Amino acid sequence: MKKLNGIFKGCAFIMIVVLMTSCLKDQEDPYAAYTPERETTLIKNWLASVKLQKIHLDSTATGIYYIADTTKVGTGPTVKSGNNVTVKYTGTYLDSIIFDA
Repeated sequence: MKKLNGIFKGCAFIMIVVLMTSCLKDQEDPYAAYTPERETTLIKNWLASVKLQKIHLDSTATGIYYIADTTKVGTGPTVKSGNNVTVKYTGTYLDSIIFDA
């Protein structure tokens, strides 16, 4: 019984330490610096670097830019309306943080 009591006290102590340290504000929100002005500057710089690298770039009507890699053409059957397909991609912010894959 004393052994269990000691284990319980140890776990309680660890939980208190974790809770206290998780409440500290020493870490900044990584997205706090994301302002429209900063994003506009990042996009303009990125577009300029893409142009210099002679990479073909497309964009959607909603303003999402993408590079379509057509160097790896599949050998399977042609996709038709209603078919299911699998797409391999990685979506990143301009600072290389992956938001989807």
